[in-house]
Parts: sequence; C-alpha cells; structure tokens
Amino acid sequence: MDALKEEAAMLRESLHLEREMLSLEHDHATFNKLASLTDQLECLVQHKNQQRGRHNKSHKTAKDLSGSEAMNGKISRKRIPNSVGSSNSEFDDEDMEGIGNENNVYH
Repeated sequence: MDALKEEAAMLRESLHLEREMLSLEHDHATFNKLASLTDQLECLVQHKNQQRGRHNKSHKTAKDLSGSEAMNGKISRKRIPNSVGSSNSEFDDEDMEGIGNENNVYH
C-alpha cells in the first residue's frame, strides 16, 4: 500500500512538473511571437522614417537649388493632416523624387 501511495505522489509531482513545463513552453512561444512582431514593427517604422527622410531631403534640395519656394512653376505646400477621403498632400513621394532629379539635371 505504501508503494502505491509513493507512486501516486511521484505521478502527481510528475504531472505538476509537466504542467509547469507546458506553461513555460507556452510563455516562451508567446514571448517569441511578441519579439518577432516587435522586430517587424521596428523594421516598418525604420522603413517609414527612411522614406520620410528621402522625401524631406528631396523637398529641401529642390527648394535650395531653385532658391525660392517655386519648383518648376509649382508652389511647394507643407503636409497637413488629411481628412477622410482627401489626399495627404499636393505632391506624393514620386513627384518629389522627380522634382529633385529634374533640378539635379541643371547642375
């Protein structure tokens, strides 16, 4: 009878340890998923900041090279928060890159 009680106690302890290990594995998987999502978010933010940097550099270069606010007959406009259904700005990134390249041709 004592042997059965001892075996039952060992099985309970084993089951308890098994549950703890499963919980830790689940926590570890959750942590890894969170870390992966955090890395993806950081990459997206970094990419967006690089795009903004190129846009701002291109915009500034076009202003500096022309010596005024006018760029090839267009007046530059600062970005403003957009309302629903409206464009984000007068120029998009492709327009700004084209303007920067056009000004570089003259120099």
